[in-house]
Amino acid sequence: MKLTEDKKGLSIKLDRTLTAKNLDALISRLGILRSSMTPPVPLTIADIGPDGPSTSENNPSVIATGLPDGRLRLWIRSDSLGWLVFNFDPEIATALQLELTEINGARG
Repeated sequence: MKLTEDKKGLSIKLDRTLTAKNLDALISRLGILRSSMTPPVPLTIADIGPDGPSTSENNPSVIATGLPDGRLRLWIRSDSLGWLVFNFDPEIATALQLELTEINGARG
């Protein structure tokens, strides 16, 4: 795999059968490469547009843990992408907690 010089394209050649483990590694590597490409991943939902790329899953497994430095780590399991890990600074974690509480409270 190789990014083009302008970082707008990626050359990839696959000439073998991939196991689930190989495919997980490839998806992870592709994500790393995508993060350095242009244009960048849209910053907001509005920037994606109605036909933009996104995935949606109902009721994914979620595990929350605290990190020694005070950040929150969320592990979210996707059937298609595997386990995604997000680390949040304390102020973002608090804002997330408040937002989830508001949404849940609005449901009655």
